[in-house]
Amino acid sequence: MSEELAKEKGIKNKDLVRVWNNRGEVRVQAMVTKRLKPVMVDGKPHHILGCPHHFSSAATRATAGR
Repeated sequence: MSEELAKEKGIKNKDLVRVWNNRGEVRVQAMVTKRLKPVMVDGKPHHILGCPHHFSSAATRATAGR
C-alpha cells in the first residue's frame, strides 16, 4: 500500500491487516511502499492496493481431490 494510505490508516510496514470485499476477506502482512501512489479522480485521492496471488496447478489438483 502507499505511504499515504498507511499514514491515513495508522498502518506500519509488516502490520497484520484485514483486506475484504463482498466476496470474502484475508489477513495479510502490510507492505508499505513508495511504488504505489494515490490516483486523483475528480480532485479526490483514490488508493490502490496490490495483493499478489497465485493458484498453482498442484494446488488446483489437490483441491479437486487428487
